Amino acid sequence: MLLLDIGRRKLEALTEEFLSRGINKKLVMMVLCEEMAVARMVKQHFQSVTDVRNLEYDENKVMEIHTELKEEELKLARRKLDIIDDNNDPLNVVISVLMLREGFDRKNISVIVVLRATEADLLLEQIVGKIRCRIINKTRSSRSIQSKS
Repeated sequence: MLLLDIGRRKLEALTEEFLSRGINKKLVMMVLCEEMAVARMVKQHFQSVTDVRNLEYDENKVMEIHTELKEEELKLARRKLDIIDDNNDPLNVVISVLMLREGFDRKNISVIVVLRATEADLLLEQIVGKIRCRIINKTRSSRSIQSKS
């Protein structure tokens, strides 16, 4: 659970930093799991912690998406993902089991915790590339906002 706590603390620290700079942007953590047992442990872990404002990580803030969801649950999960970049949406943590790989790109995902093994370097390169692009874009956006002030 150490990696989850590091990821959660980074998410909360980035959120506080954005707020202190007057940047109103909700940030999201993605947890990539290889199997359902791990995803369940991740969800249970988040149910046992609170954020820096002492708010629970409940079903509004944490969601799972995987192939074992029933059709209606999967539709609901996909709808929640469609609005994940909305700053008014409370979702902060997405737990994915072998889903959301290629073609999944959201602006608010700022922390990714990988809890799965991979023999292919390409997956890790894609993950790092996505985060790197976001960090560069956030830095540019922050500088742009600061220079306009």
